Amino acid sequence: MRLIREVRNLLGNYHLKSGIYHYYRGEFKQAVTYLRRALEQEKHPEGLDARMARYYLTQTCVSAAETHESEGCLDEALRALQDAQGYSPGYADLEHHIGRLLQLKGETTRAVASYRKALELNGDFLDAHLSLGFALFKGGSSTEALQQFQQARDLALRTVDEPFVRGREALIAGKPEEAVEAMREAFLRRPHQFEHHYRLGLAALQRERYDEAIEELRRACESQSGFPDVHNTLGAALCDAGRAEEGVEQFNVALRCNPEYVVARLNLAHALLELERPTEAEQEAREVLRGNPNNSVALGLLQKLTSKRRLAAKK
Repeated sequence: MRLIREVRNLLGNYHLKSGIYHYYRGEFKQAVTYLRRALEQEKHPEGLDARMARYYLTQTCVSAAETHESEGCLDEALRALQDAQGYSPGYADLEHHIGRLLQLKGETTRAVASYRKALELNGDFLDAHLSLGFALFKGGSSTEALQQFQQARDLALRTVDEPFVRGREALIAGKPEEAVEAMREAFLRRPHQFEHHYRLGLAALQRERYDEAIEELRRACESQSGFPDVHNTLGAALCDAGRAEEGVEQFNVALRCNPEYVVARLNLAHALLELERPTEAEQEAREVLRGNPNNSVALGLLQKLTSKRRLAAKK
């Protein structure tokens, strides 16, 4: 859901724009205040502005929780994550993070309950199986703990075996590119490493340390290449660092993963405009407007294109 800096400036919702601004400055209280106002005033709960407000509210709460945790304030970290759940219910990652904090506080029973919720939401959540197994073992439930470790083992084997078989079949069929991608998925995908590098990349991007952000986000892509948001975020980092050509490549990857990803298409349209490719930029902006006819960012991009054409005609 991350927008290029110039695209954020085209947002029509003042409160949303202000909330995002404060989020990037690490001013979490102000960010929450503005983003809540944006959400309260949004007439369309499933519109792009509302979804972006919820996304940034979630990210703000998670970032605040990480700050509190680093300072040893576990209760404050837990409250921040519970606030995040209110904006993004049904996320297994949040339940797992809450469970881990509860376990750090020595509240094993509550931690076990959170890990179970994470697995109800995503039964293939390898880290949650492992965390639950260790928590159960610590609580004296060794038989059930072993079951969780067995499920984690089976999941780890399946995670490697399924893409390996696809890669082998692609090689036999003479499709080397598909084979390489499948083998990457089999042997280079590391969910834990993905989460680690993605969070580091987001933190570096928030501080406008673009080279560091780009490096961490590339590592995240290597660990899990099929996640469109990380490609979009990497593209935004590249564009904000003045590397729009590389950014375009990443936005296109994000759209191949999810053709309905409006934010990535908006970013792509603006990057193409910056690269003096107006026809392509207009095509992408109009594609957004087909599904979102009142999208302020796409309309703003078309207005910029019109202004540029007028200036060019006068010369």
